Amino acid sequence: MAARNTKNVGRKHKDIAAPAWTDNPIQTLTGHSGSVHRVSFSNSRHHLVSCSSDKKTRVWSLDRNTLIADAGHLQAITCVDLSPDGRYLVSASEDKSLCLWDGDQGTFICKKMHDDSVALTIHFSDDSNYLVTGAHDGVVRIWDISNGTPTCTRRFQGHIDWARAAVFAPEGKLIASGSDDGMVCLWNVADPDPDGELLGSHHDYVTSLAFSPDGTLLFASGGDDRQIQVWRRKGETGAEFLGTLPGVSGKVTTVTFTPDSSQPKCLTL
Repeated sequence: MAARNTKNVGRKHKDIAAPAWTDNPIQTLTGHSGSVHRVSFSNSRHHLVSCSSDKKTRVWSLDRNTLIADAGHLQAITCVDLSPDGRYLVSASEDKSLCLWDGDQGTFICKKMHDDSVALTIHFSDDSNYLVTGAHDGVVRIWDISNGTPTCTRRFQGHIDWARAAVFAPEGKLIASGSDDGMVCLWNVADPDPDGELLGSHHDYVTSLAFSPDGTLLFASGGDDRQIQVWRRKGETGAEFLGTLPGVSGKVTTVTFTPDSSQPKCLTL
């Protein structure tokens, strides 16, 4: 997995169209005193959770444009996610820990050390019972939180640099991960000893990954190479490269989909 495969870089697919972009925000939330590192929407789209270098995790009501919960860490927070069912909020910090919070009230539930590594990304499974994390040691981990306490059950090793992105496919049987080594990998959750399927590589860091909600497409974005590579799932664990999205002029930090899977969205610098 150390070798880079750059044959996909720069290829464009005739069926991929540039989405409509806008520079006009429809809503602005203020309150953090430091840089905002991550944001995550609830499944209902009524709440947003954010984390910052000010050591705060905040839960916002989008309907009322107000702050409804505020929770703190001892060190800067690296990533955060809200469970699809709204029960849990999980945050990770530079103190190498995961903290679980009540998703509605923002009250603290428990703290778990993250194997002496800093989690850089967190993503819930659709059933809200599992977490996947990517960390600065390059390891992708699955955590069982069905009993209210994060317990690490699987570790996927293959990346040779920081794992900045890791997401579950909608049905929870597949994980995609991306790293500073430029690689995008697929992992079969049911495989007891997975090697990971290498999809391809970017010229630079892979900063964000997203499956479409219907599970058919996987989008992988790079950082400094200013590309969004597009993949279509093929079979149980495979994927077919479609091309790159046109019209991206800045470093890609985040890729996501509209809930109906019809349109990709990205954030660039």
